[in-house]
Amino acid sequence: MYGEIAAAKQNIIRVAGTSVSITRVDETVPFTTRVIIGKVGRSSSSDLSIFHSYRRVQALNSDDITVGSIIDLTADIKLLVIAKYTERISDVITTDALQCFIINTAITVVRDSDAVLDPLFPLKTSVIETPVIADLPAFQSKITQDLIDNKVGVIGDSNLVVFCRRIDFETLDRVSLNSTSRDNKLEVVGWDDVTYEGISVIGLRFDLRKYRR
Repeated sequence: MYGEIAAAKQNIIRVAGTSVSITRVDETVPFTTRVIIGKVGRSSSSDLSIFHSYRRVQALNSDDITVGSIIDLTADIKLLVIAKYTERISDVITTDALQCFIINTAITVVRDSDAVLDPLFPLKTSVIETPVIADLPAFQSKITQDLIDNKVGVIGDSNLVVFCRRIDFETLDRVSLNSTSRDNKLEVVGWDDVTYEGISVIGLRFDLRKYRR
């Protein structure tokens, strides 16, 4: 009985689902499958910006769509998977439920390091700027009551919060977003790799001080 219900739900996705292209984390070649995409109910989010950017996706468990994957809907709309839950009836797996945000920015992280230019003068160094990650698809939001209620651990005095697949940060790394003016220098307030497994949630604020190289 439970197996029949699971098979029926899976068949609905195969027959009535939307055709999408999926790119998993650390993979460059996408694959095509079908999913069912829906919005959350209005009561699930008290903030309109989060509400309009959030999607709930039903996917086949056999597709193994991982957290951090990119779901390509159209040329203009892509989703970032921020959480995944396997749905079951009794002990029978039916589908995967994916929580997603519409991608609206890309994040670039750079890191400064000291480099010796001449081995004869080892104390004479120059600052070298090294890209850590460039143009990584992400979701950006202002600080909302939803984020505060969910106790995402980067709020503090952040102006913005960014969701992206998990990346490694160091305290002095510099961040830029392609959705903000290049004249707006952003300071990392903190990051949270715990609330959403496989996702970095980064708190940023505008640095009003004169930027110094």
